[in-house]
Amino acid sequence: MTGGGPGHSGMACLTPLVNLHLDPEGWVTVCAANKREPLGHVADAPLLDLWRGEGAARFRSRFVDGGVSGGCEMCRWQQATAGHDAMYARIYDHLDASEPAWPRHLELTLSSACNLQCVMCNGAFSSSIRLHREGLPTRPSAYDDRFFEQLPPFLAHAETAKFLGGEPFLAPENLRVWELVAELSSKPACHVTTNGTVFNRRVAELLDAVPMSFAVSMDGATAATVERIRAGARYVDVVANLDRFAAHVERNGTSLSLTYCLMTENWHELADFLLFADDRDLPVFVNTVTSPTRLSVYHRPPGELAAIVESLDRIDEEVRARLGRNRAVWDDQLRRLRSACEAPINDGEVPVHFPGFVHPPKVPVPRSPSADEAEAELVAWSGGGAVAQLVVDPTGRIASVEGDLPGVHLGRLHQLGIDELYLWLQSALGRLDGSTYLRHAPEAGDRILFFAGAGERTEVRLVSGADADQTAWWRVASRVAPT
Repeated sequence: MTGGGPGHSGMACLTPLVNLHLDPEGWVTVCAANKREPLGHVADAPLLDLWRGEGAARFRSRFVDGGVSGGCEMCRWQQATAGHDAMYARIYDHLDASEPAWPRHLELTLSSACNLQCVMCNGAFSSSIRLHREGLPTRPSAYDDRFFEQLPPFLAHAETAKFLGGEPFLAPENLRVWELVAELSSKPACHVTTNGTVFNRRVAELLDAVPMSFAVSMDGATAATVERIRAGARYVDVVANLDRFAAHVERNGTSLSLTYCLMTENWHELADFLLFADDRDLPVFVNTVTSPTRLSVYHRPPGELAAIVESLDRIDEEVRARLGRNRAVWDDQLRRLRSACEAPINDGEVPVHFPGFVHPPKVPVPRSPSADEAEAELVAWSGGGAVAQLVVDPTGRIASVEGDLPGVHLGRLHQLGIDELYLWLQSALGRLDGSTYLRHAPEAGDRILFFAGAGERTEVRLVSGADADQTAWWRVASRVAPT
């Protein structure tokens, strides 16, 4: 698993030498796909100390001679199933890693401010989802004046600065960064990934001051699909704004592209979307969705995945004949799906990527108690509180919610994936730890997770583990907080 780059051809990935990623919670990492080993938090140390510190040096040392970090599951899986060129790490290979004193590429996800509630997203990246779907209060910004005072030299040394979200044009933090960029004599090339719903006079003035490139996320070829996936968007508005972005990049010599999150909701429109992009001479970048698992084509049972591939194979010849600029994208995605049919992810080979969180669940646990042991211990721990349970079907979807707990809105979790349960809990409750337990009902093919709690003020504890078949699970218990 080796990459490229000036003077570092033996490294598996150049990311630790060239990229600085900041997320909405203030965590600093080197990669959006690897959150297990953050360099630190912006509140704990100056940004330059995090980039050049001992922790960063130890992390980088693992990549010498082709090694990788413990959080590189996504790239390992992509390489195993689709080959070296399919790895997420390849997007950094063009950057100059010969002088890593400063990052050459900045990935700034400074806010979760967003006006949409996309089906594949969560409250870590959408303030609308956090408020309306998860029922949680607005999270304060992690980035204060001290942080922005540190940014100018990072911006001056960077080749590129990528702005992610949320919706970047709704984030006050991004406006502050763009003001800093406008004052620099040597500016990084700015790139914004936008949902395409925001284009007003303020945005137009900003684009005149700071020339930018754009990736517009649409995820569908028809109004029905776009508006179902990207809840809150109007297809006609996104297309109209796409034309406005196109006019801007033509005037300024920057670039425009489209992105597509391939998943169960839209795989059938991939060909039409690529044709739509071809008609506008726009390149398409397809994102690999592995979470939530209920929307991931790669987490479908082998028979369902095979049916998807067969459907695409039937139109392959016709689509390839009509495609031009994006023919290679079609070929690549079909190749990846075919490879996944040969090595399905359901057997534990495929990672579940938890966007937005630096501490994903860990498996396995030493022992899984019986249902009776679990219930008895949870009742005792919660001081006699009620016990509720979630029944999780074999695909990892929460099939039923039985019972309720004060202060914990379990009803919101029905029909979600078990991976989304973890995301919801971490978003809702912050730092979690402790012990909870599993009931396994093999005769029904189900996993059952227990919750316990009582009182208005609750203490919630979480631990993760796995069944004998390595199916991941989560357990939560809650109780009246000790005084």
